[in-house]
Amino acid sequence: MRLFIRQIRKIHYQTSRNLTCLQNRTALEQFFQRFVNKNLYRQNKSCFVRPPFQCMHNYCTKTDNPDKPASINQLSPVAFRDALKKANIDRCFILNLDDRIDYSHQILEKLIPLEQLKALEYEHEAIFFEIGARTNSLMAVFIWKTNRGQASGGVDFKYQPNMADFIQHGCRFSKTLGVKCALAGLWSGGGKGIIAAPEEGSKSLASEFRRKAFMDFGEFLTTLNGCFIAGYGVGGSVEDTDTMFSQTRYVSNLSPDYGGSSNSYHYTALGVIKSMEAALTFLNLGTLKGKTVAIQGAGRVGEVIIGELLQKGVANITVSETNSFRAEDVRQTFAEIGSGRLTINKVDAVDTSIFCQPCDIFAPCARGNTLDQYTIPMLDTKIICGSSNFPVHSVDDLELLKKNNILYVTDVVPNRMGIVANSLEMYGRMEDDPELKKHLSYDWEHSIYRTTLRILEAAAEHNIYPKAAADMLGKKLSLEINPWFPGRTQNIIRGLKSSGWNEGRDFWRERWSY
Repeated sequence: MRLFIRQIRKIHYQTSRNLTCLQNRTALEQFFQRFVNKNLYRQNKSCFVRPPFQCMHNYCTKTDNPDKPASINQLSPVAFRDALKKANIDRCFILNLDDRIDYSHQILEKLIPLEQLKALEYEHEAIFFEIGARTNSLMAVFIWKTNRGQASGGVDFKYQPNMADFIQHGCRFSKTLGVKCALAGLWSGGGKGIIAAPEEGSKSLASEFRRKAFMDFGEFLTTLNGCFIAGYGVGGSVEDTDTMFSQTRYVSNLSPDYGGSSNSYHYTALGVIKSMEAALTFLNLGTLKGKTVAIQGAGRVGEVIIGELLQKGVANITVSETNSFRAEDVRQTFAEIGSGRLTINKVDAVDTSIFCQPCDIFAPCARGNTLDQYTIPMLDTKIICGSSNFPVHSVDDLELLKKNNILYVTDVVPNRMGIVANSLEMYGRMEDDPELKKHLSYDWEHSIYRTTLRILEAAAEHNIYPKAAADMLGKKLSLEINPWFPGRTQNIIRGLKSSGWNEGRDFWRERWSY
């Protein structure tokens, strides 16, 4: 296994030296075939290691002429940034308001053609780009719909091999957060921030560079005048939001010392439990008592889920965890109450044995995209319900779940409590917040339990996937207008255009002679 990981890292390094995508995919396929031929399949042949090339085929970033890319699939964020700098552009945008799409600069339309943009899940009101003054990093904010209020979402500090992946990631996550907010009854819209991080192993990933990168993003947020409220996302932390807070007030997820909600993992876990109960109700399977559950990941959310399930009388819980220290900590925490009912296995990162565990509920609580054409056939479960974002890899995999009679509780509902907690920060905090608790009730219209049932019922009625049902209901709710500040965020966006934001002008700096 160590040889396998070392070889993957070697090929990844070669990819970063601009070998072609085809060469590296071929190398990965050839190595994986050798890996298989050495009889390194697991004893249970249905539980094999997923071919690595499925996740690596997008590392095609070489461009001969960044000013005229054949496709944004071939344009790296670095090349995109350099093309903007060559044209003396530090800020630019793509707006989609008032029934027209506006590019701030002609070169931006050349670099990101509308036809290619629409193929990347683009249905957004705005995309803003800025180059960080301290780090020269490409930064972006994606804003889906703001009828319900300001866009909110996490800031990902993430390496992306090309601009297609960069843009699709921003579009997909901002839309998902918008649907999540609407289904939760929040007067907020969906957004996503991204800082294009350097490649792994780069010296630029040092802590000082990271601090400056989030300072840059904080200043970026200030210039956007509050149309986007940022928290921490993939590759981020509470410390990073505190760093942004030193440059802007438009942040949430702050540390408790600054009045923030910090990490709301406890409430997130309770939300997952409510969705599990709703799924069991939908299938007429009773309560959690006596059920069996398999959990992928024993992080903070997974640990609380384990505790709650044991309290509710489940018969058996099997957990896989890649961190040996974490596995042992959780094992000791529940040594008494979990005796005879809880099994925690320390596994390698590519281990798939948890998917083969027979259970009533499978809970993905680790990284996303773990459920695909390789792992879904291994499953022996009735329900999938966990805390990870985008656990299902593609639409084809949703069809495979349906064909295998597995009920997938789409992730936009079970794990929503983080965004709920963030939205309440500006209204103060209390120990037992009734605004948080109503999301975990059984009777409130927008509670997690009721929303999960409504999505599953809509999916059955229209013969569609639960994810499609969630999107359908969420999009409808996203059109509702904020009753207190109708149209305010869209007017802020219009104001950025009219005031010359893309030319480096900020009205508030001029007003106060900064």
